[in-house]
Amino acid sequence: MIVLRRNIVLGSIAAGLAGALVLLEPPRAVEREVRPLLPLIEVDAVTRLGITAPGGETATNLERIEGGEGFEVLEKHRAAARGTEVSVLLSELAAMTDLDVVGLGAGAAADFGLEDAGATRLDLDGPPGTAATLRVAAAEGGAVFVHLEGEDRVVRVPRFRVPPADPKAWFDSYVLVPIAGRELREVRVEGGGLPAPVTVRARAGDVGAYEDGDGQALDERLVSELLQRLRLATALDVVARPPEETPAVLTLGLDSYDGTSLEVRVTDLGSADGAAPRAGVAYRSDLGYAVEVSPAWIQQVLEVARRF
Repeated sequence: MIVLRRNIVLGSIAAGLAGALVLLEPPRAVEREVRPLLPLIEVDAVTRLGITAPGGETATNLERIEGGEGFEVLEKHRAAARGTEVSVLLSELAAMTDLDVVGLGAGAAADFGLEDAGATRLDLDGPPGTAATLRVAAAEGGAVFVHLEGEDRVVRVPRFRVPPADPKAWFDSYVLVPIAGRELREVRVEGGGLPAPVTVRARAGDVGAYEDGDGQALDERLVSELLQRLRLATALDVVARPPEETPAVLTLGLDSYDGTSLEVRVTDLGSADGAAPRAGVAYRSDLGYAVEVSPAWIQQVLEVARRF
């Protein structure tokens, strides 16, 4: 009987301790499924991306080239957009999730400044039924607050930079001479005050050697300097293409090893003098727009060409 009573007492104590532990144990977090913010958006299916600054003062519309790859900047005469930057932005948008919900309810967006007056708006278009509008605003630590139009929650997304809404930030500034120097097979420079046209041609069967239009060997260091100058052609802005009858004051002919042949026509050499220097204007014959270029770049190309 003594043993039985002792076991009963010990059992009661154990049960009490177990109950106390249950009461002291912190409540377990309810696990929920983490979902993408834009489940219907596929990067390769986006046809347009609009970026509007807070207040709507500035906007950029990037439209996928029909039947081709890449995007165009509509506000810049449909100039080619920076392909890598657009792809990275679309991939980051597709990767956004609702892991960190920081606000819920009808007024959550306003609480985090996610209204048109204080947030950048992103409009994505794709196949029917996949359009979406996001509003983003910077948060601390390199993150952003994001609100998807039509929902009542705000999420915090880490490691995302609010994209610029200025069209000038999105056009491809290297579009004038897209061929790397080492890929050029022949370069022709004509006009710009040169006494005679200059031809630089890679010598067949002799890697790294070049010749002029008459087959005479050229100084490889001088050729390398010319190719480097061409590679540094950077567009400052995009402008309307001059009328076809506008004469070129400088013409660059570019042929690559892969068969690509381009002609760059400079219609205004620009001027570096004065308090407000005038940019030069150039365009590729295969593009429907022109670009502004630094007059210093034009003069550097001519200075090297004069030494041939």
